[in-house]
Amino acid sequence: MRPHPNRDRYPNGYCPIYQCNSKYPPKIGERLDPKNGRLLVAKPQILAYWTAPAIDELAIFDEAKAYGLDAELYPESDQCDVAISDRNIGIDAKSYRSPVLLALKLNRSIGGLIFYKTRIVAITDELIEDCPGYLSTLRSLLDKKSETASLQIMSVSAVIKNIQGGNYAS
Repeated sequence: MRPHPNRDRYPNGYCPIYQCNSKYPPKIGERLDPKNGRLLVAKPQILAYWTAPAIDELAIFDEAKAYGLDAELYPESDQCDVAISDRNIGIDAKSYRSPVLLALKLNRSIGGLIFYKTRIVAITDELIEDCPGYLSTLRSLLDKKSETASLQIMSVSAVIKNIQGGNYAS
């Protein structure tokens, strides 16, 4: 938790992780004193590119397991974030702030999703809420004549609803 200038709204501070701060109320387990040497703070890059996406990845994985699906987290050394039914469904959660930069990356390579029959890119819901045109912009910039044409682009919440609706059952 980090201090916030609006102490009325955030009396205990706020979590700097975008997905965490907007989805979950803060839970204070203990207060650490920076003077005692026990306090370690992750660099912003670690929080932004590893910790934040993991919130969505784990939510998808946990939901798949809760619905009895054969789900694997980071299969084959992270070909994708979540695989369902071996190589039937591959899901990659993305939290790029810019749909343009994400499209450029995906147009270069869809990475390990290439090995899956159904290829899903799940965008964090908070980005879609902040930028309602995110999904349409991303879809419009993807190369229609390459592997990106095979990608299903949707929100993390849509992936979870598909799991709950039995759409990914084998």
